[in-house]
Amino acid sequence: MSGAGLITGDTPLGRHMAARLADTLDGTDDPLRSILLLEDPAATRGHGPGLRMLKRLGRLIPGRRQRSGLPARYEHEARKVFLDGAGPVPGWPKGCEIRRMPRGDVNTPETVAWQAGFGLRVIVLIGAPIIRAPMLWTASLGVLNLHGSLLPHYRGTQVEFWQVRNGDLDKVGLTIHYVAPDVDTGDIVAQVPQAAEISDGPWIIRARNQLNALDAMPKAVRAVLAGTAERRKQDTIAGDRPYRFADLTPEVRDEVIATMNRKPGA
Repeated sequence: MSGAGLITGDTPLGRHMAARLADTLDGTDDPLRSILLLEDPAATRGHGPGLRMLKRLGRLIPGRRQRSGLPARYEHEARKVFLDGAGPVPGWPKGCEIRRMPRGDVNTPETVAWQAGFGLRVIVLIGAPIIRAPMLWTASLGVLNLHGSLLPHYRGTQVEFWQVRNGDLDKVGLTIHYVAPDVDTGDIVAQVPQAAEISDGPWIIRARNQLNALDAMPKAVRAVLAGTAERRKQDTIAGDRPYRFADLTPEVRDEVIATMNRKPGA
């Protein structure tokens, strides 16, 4: 047995990516065989992923921004951009096995054993936590991750916020890369730049990256499986470190929103 696997959450992006991968690999020797569907603890209590994200963002926005409803508005606008471009959210593809589990269990021996049983050649990560060595070894050709910047710049999480804050629009785009032990340092398979404005903000930038990924990731997977993918090692940036979610303090997020709404020349 061989094929491809997907590790993702139950989100519009996760469902659309599963459908695109299944369609792209249909009829090949390496179809989409497995989906590890990661759930936050709140999911078992009836809270959807969109609500969880809004609450998480809300805790990091100062009171005046929360009262204005700006984060919720930006999240809604970004969701509309994605759905307008991707179309209605599909169901999970038929013909592959789905295993639901808490996000924190993705690297457990039981999960690794389940994944290893498929003899996968490639695994795709979409919004997954850090994958450890035993899980990485379950895919003979490697694990591909989707990242929201043009690596090696802006490694880590929620990097679109930092791109807007720093005015680094030339670093906006997506990278598909192999997963390596260090965060976002693996060889690059594909990159898709994005033309963006500061006023777009991190929410819209991320939505556009996700739309572009729906085409870029299946193509990258096909190339890896066919042995035609070009691997490019990342340059090293002195003093660079990955951004963490904890780095996005209320003050930083407030600054990003203010930057988005600043009039030209102000």
